[in-house]
Amino acid sequence: MSIEEVILSSSAEPKAKLFGPATKALSNPETGITVVKQGALRVIKDCAETTVNFLPIEIFLSYIDPVKSLKGKFNTNNVTDLFNKSKTNKVSKLLFDLILSTCSPVSVPAQSVLSHSDENDPYGDYDNAVPVTTSTLNSIQVILQTYS
Repeated sequence: MSIEEVILSSSAEPKAKLFGPATKALSNPETGITVVKQGALRVIKDCAETTVNFLPIEIFLSYIDPVKSLKGKFNTNNVTDLFNKSKTNKVSKLLFDLILSTCSPVSVPAQSVLSHSDENDPYGDYDNAVPVTTSTLNSIQVILQTYS
């Protein structure tokens, strides 16, 4: 199950049920209707495409506390899949970044190592110091830790 499906199926929002019909309308805009004007097909297809693309984002935003509501429902495969899709798909990137924005930053600070050089050199410690760095867990791990 994709993350989009998890977000939609976990929601009580009535709009979440539009994903299936929108997918059908995207592939065959004439399903269940009689088309009088051909321009209507383009409108139906465009509306369906917008719904399929942005409905998971809208439903995710409708959660009052998404972390609490979706805790334990994301797994490594669906988070990794969304991350991979986000490299080439702007809507997937938007959803991935949105989910990531709900997570607390998790970081493990590294210690700075200062070597003491000649005590008479007032700048000696600065020349030989290893800068303080922060090793931040990658975004997939942050999402998994937050939503597990």
